[in-house]
Amino acid sequence: GLSHYHKFGKYPRWAFWFWFMLIVGSIVAAIVVFVWLGRRKHRRAEQAALQAKENQVVQDLLKRDPQFQLENFRSRAKLIAEKIQHAWSAGDMRECRRFLSQGVYNRFRLQLQIMREREKRLNAMADFRVIRIMLTERRRSGAYDAIIVRLDAEARDTMVSAGLDQAAAEAAAKKAPLAAFTEFYTLVRKRTAKTEQPGLTDACSHCGTPFTGEGEITKCKSCGAVMGSGTHDWVLAEITQQSEYSANAPRKKLADDVSPDRIEDRASFVFWRQLMARLTGNRAYISRDAADAYIKEATGTENLYDIAVGAAELESYDSADTACAAKVRIKWSAAGSKGEPVRHRESVLQLTADKDDVLASGFAEHSCNSCGAPLPETDSIECSYCHSPIQRKNADWLLDSVETTVE
Repeated sequence: GLSHYHKFGKYPRWAFWFWFMLIVGSIVAAIVVFVWLGRRKHRRAEQAALQAKENQVVQDLLKRDPQFQLENFRSRAKLIAEKIQHAWSAGDMRECRRFLSQGVYNRFRLQLQIMREREKRLNAMADFRVIRIMLTERRRSGAYDAIIVRLDAEARDTMVSAGLDQAAAEAAAKKAPLAAFTEFYTLVRKRTAKTEQPGLTDACSHCGTPFTGEGEITKCKSCGAVMGSGTHDWVLAEITQQSEYSANAPRKKLADDVSPDRIEDRASFVFWRQLMARLTGNRAYISRDAADAYIKEATGTENLYDIAVGAAELESYDSADTACAAKVRIKWSAAGSKGEPVRHRESVLQLTADKDDVLASGFAEHSCNSCGAPLPETDSIECSYCHSPIQRKNADWLLDSVETTVE
């Protein structure tokens, strides 16, 4: 009958279109259902795989730390993520200092300073929400345990003028589309550490003394423990985007007590410090963290815009009787000025350290030995908080040279 639909009256056209749309609609509906079922099955399989990995990580941790509690660990990871988003949007990272390694903290803090003072813009965020936190991997990193956490979240964000007040910036962010994203957090802690103060966040993880109104202070007034070092509790040492993350990626084999994550974190810190020195012409940014020979040769300024760092990778490590050397490759990008195309760049940092300084202060940023306050970004040798004398040179990996290539 459908083959004669064109004969008006005997087989009217509406009959053909009715059956045609019914058949096509059924095929489309079947495809949609099939795809939905496939995605649902894939999500279930992915969730089961993540759950199996998490169970294995937790079991491994419980063998070394019987007091470890998964939900408390999740709460800490969620708190760190929320503090980062709030501080980043507000343009002030000080409230996060105790939870971040020196490399991560300075990357955020100096990038905000560059955006605000040189690029005259800020990244406003709103409606941030953590959807899921899963432990995906545990690996040894020298004297530290490194736990990889998968963070699924969503947020709105947009670039605004640095002159906008916080309320106006947030209002602009709320107009942006809500976007989901996945990041992988690397949290580290000494392998010998045990859970001593479960559930505490803004307090000393060693003795439980609260930190009150002192966002930049990292040293506990009661027991002297330094927060952010990874000595007593988990500290965020790296954030990797999903596109760059590689599960169980091979790591360079070093001595049992030497952490490649620690060297890469220190290199990231030094990279941002020397970058600020080049942008501003103020060598005080790097003077405490570079060899004297580098300071003498570091002259002139450079203009860069839209700076982003993708990764820090340890390429070599050499140990001698009295000194050590390491080479770290930093992958980053920047434009020469506003309006120019962003170009990929790679910088190879040569670091040197005395044998006794390789382990240094863990993942914490160097601070005043008396009160734990941040060191001034000047040539001052006096703490601006407690007026105690401070070191001219940090006992740690120091920058010896930088070689940068631009694609």
